[in-house]
Amino acid sequence: MPMLRAITIDDEQPNHILLKRAIEQNGQLEVVMQFTHPETALGKIEEIQPDVAFVDIEMPDMNGLDLAEKMLEIHGQMHIIFVTAYSQYAIEAFKVNALDYILKPVDAEEMNRVVRKIMSRTIPHKPPSTQESLEQLPKAKILCLGEFEVYGNRSSQKVQWITAKVEELLAYLVMHPGKPVDKWKLCDLLWPALDADKATTNLHTSIYRLKKTIANEQLPLQIKSNSHGYWVEVGECSIDYLEFERLSSTWAKHNELPEEEVASLMKAEAYYRGELFANKAYLWSVAHSEHINQKYIRLSYRLIDYFEQKQSFEQAMEYAKKLLQLFPYEEKACMVTLDIYGKRKDKPALIRQYKQYCDELRKEMGCTPSLKMEKHYETLLKSL
Repeated sequence: MPMLRAITIDDEQPNHILLKRAIEQNGQLEVVMQFTHPETALGKIEEIQPDVAFVDIEMPDMNGLDLAEKMLEIHGQMHIIFVTAYSQYAIEAFKVNALDYILKPVDAEEMNRVVRKIMSRTIPHKPPSTQESLEQLPKAKILCLGEFEVYGNRSSQKVQWITAKVEELLAYLVMHPGKPVDKWKLCDLLWPALDADKATTNLHTSIYRLKKTIANEQLPLQIKSNSHGYWVEVGECSIDYLEFERLSSTWAKHNELPEEEVASLMKAEAYYRGELFANKAYLWSVAHSEHINQKYIRLSYRLIDYFEQKQSFEQAMEYAKKLLQLFPYEEKACMVTLDIYGKRKDKPALIRQYKQYCDELRKEMGCTPSLKMEKHYETLLKSL
């Protein structure tokens, strides 16, 4: 069957890069045209006759919901997929006969889900093949950034661990995939107060329990060992911190952010949900957690600067707001947010944001904003 023809409509050019990449990676759709202006897209629908339209909801010239209604009047056989950063649009999306909606930033898993739905409505119904049935199984993933959560292929529920030490053992091994870890190092990390014999017994028991859980939960991991230690081999399993490191590995090599790197950095930023193993008290992870935090902060400022240069202030605001949510004391992120409120002439929002920043500093650190921040705020306030 030939690939289905798709168009994308989004007023932010960088979003087209990320969306097109996700569509092309799926391999069943072909992006035939991309539009940054809704009116231009509307005028081309009859000529293009696309099978699928990926439509941003929040656009300044025309709301995506209104645009979709008008496009369906011209070409009613087209499938509409809304792309939005805000889940509250879900109900409105389905009111205009949209097939589905996906949240920004779009990832491969969500795109595959949506494309399967498109194909099921486009091709004649047939019993699912063995391969299709396998594709519908839950996808294994390990989330380390934010709360530590592990999901196997057996169910959509997160793995429940027999003991906290078994969970911590996996966390440490996952941080060093494919690299043998000395068994005595593991004993010192996990049972520092026990003598060598008891610690070794606990390690052997925990390895056995870990292997059993991996098998029961159908996790695509293998625990390997030699005479000196243990390590984990990772199969078809997504690990967020590894993806974050991979996608963000090239950004520091450039003084200016190349256009082709934007999509990778947006994807890397989306993987960051909070500090490494945020809900665990793993002392061994503190140094690496701080390294990732600082990389995330620098990466976010790169994206903020990029979108400000493109005058995509709403996009820059999203990243600044997330930075402040995760790191409330980031002065530069607060300044960016205040600047955008100033450009909007939104005095109440500007005052609220500054007050919130002051409250966080006072409550958590017992201090007040810097003189630089105070002057910046007063200058903006006087301009409104």
